[in-house]
Amino acid sequence: MDLQLAGDYAAYIWPAYGLTVLVMLALLAFSITRLKRVKRELGALEQAQGGRRRRRGDAASDAEDEET
Repeated sequence: MDLQLAGDYAAYIWPAYGLTVLVMLALLAFSITRLKRVKRELGALEQAQGGRRRRRGDAASDAEDEET
C-alpha cells in the first residue's frame, strides 16, 4: 500500500484516520459495556417485581389495578 496516496498531506491524513478508528472503537466498547450493564439492571428490576411486565398505555389493566 502506498502511504503517499494523499501526497504532501499524508502526514496529516493518516494520523487523522488512525485517531478516528481509535475513537470509533472506544465508542463501540463503551456502548457494548453500557448495554450489558443496563440489561443486568433491567433483569434485577424485573426479578424484584416478580418477573411481571405490563404494557405501557394498557388502560384496562390500569383501571383494574386502581379498583383493587
